[in-house]
Amino acid sequence: MGSGVQVEQVIGRVLRQPGAEHYADPDLNTASFFIRVDDKQEFPRILKSVRAKLGAEMPDVCIEGYTDASARKRSVQLPKKPMTVPQIHIDMSEATSAMQQAMAGIIDFRHVPSATFGPGQLQRAVQGIGDGSKGAIEVLDVPHANRVTARWLVRREMRALHPEAVKPIEFDARFDALVEVTSQAASVLRSAAEDLVDIYLANSELTFEESFPYAVGTVLANPAKAKPFQNALHDSYELRSLEQEIAEAIDEVGVDWCRNPENGGYSIPLLEKGDTQRFFPDFLVWKDGIVYALDPKGGHLLARDAYRKLLNIQDEKKNRRVLVRLISVGKWTEAIQEVGKKGFTVWSMTKNTGRLRAKHVATEAEAVEAALKP
Repeated sequence: MGSGVQVEQVIGRVLRQPGAEHYADPDLNTASFFIRVDDKQEFPRILKSVRAKLGAEMPDVCIEGYTDASARKRSVQLPKKPMTVPQIHIDMSEATSAMQQAMAGIIDFRHVPSATFGPGQLQRAVQGIGDGSKGAIEVLDVPHANRVTARWLVRREMRALHPEAVKPIEFDARFDALVEVTSQAASVLRSAAEDLVDIYLANSELTFEESFPYAVGTVLANPAKAKPFQNALHDSYELRSLEQEIAEAIDEVGVDWCRNPENGGYSIPLLEKGDTQRFFPDFLVWKDGIVYALDPKGGHLLARDAYRKLLNIQDEKKNRRVLVRLISVGKWTEAIQEVGKKGFTVWSMTKNTGRLRAKHVATEAEAVEAALKP
């Protein structure tokens, strides 16, 4: 290929696959493209163009290029020792009964057929043959819209808001009702679906999974850009500026730690509506029998309930085996207001009272020291 647009289109089709998921193994999150060009000097130019275009649209996707196989092989780094982290999942036991009660109040539209009809539109292109005229698009109003089952409509709406919220639901025969997508019934069902998701999020908790801990795996890093670390589980990492500063401070502590792969490593589910369903902390640190999940994040994220719940995850015995710590640039108050630009603020939560704590420090080393305290 000699065109950056051609390469961009091929990569874009892979990245936009429907139903794509992220996995713990970076190999399963990696697509490799083998591109042949007439001139080797042309490849870096194409790569730069593609990286700039896709990087603006998908900043969480990392694009690297290698002109020989040995450089690609050196980018795969195995962990120096086996290390694990307790998995965290959503406990929906309390949400199940509350959602079933709400389901009982949803109307059976099989007995209200008048509410299941709604207007639709038909678009068609009209093109004259033989006279050289351009085609015209006509929009026609029609008396009916597409018909779907109530079950399909509710499931689709819930999955769009939070995919996990569908799991506790048992759909009975009422949801065999056929409704048109623009009907009053469809509007009522969409509203009911959002209410069900709200009930699910309000009554669910994050808890530990005992059986299958997460095992630190391989990471990918461009050997020409990655920086080495002494105490990390991998030889080197490719990091951004703030991440690099925090990583150097962690390495100075002298404990086991690793850079957690973005969108593919260890993750914690989020209890909130939206496109982001999982939280991937930047760093994992093992100290005194506790795993610390450190993440340099903006303080404004703490205003969201999902991030508050991350800071106080407990098991059945009220023990906290994974402690999430957010680190913000600048000085913040516990009311989540920025009052200064210097230093760092470490966010945590008290175990018993569940009160948000904000500790301001001057340097990256002090921030890591404060973050690694239970």
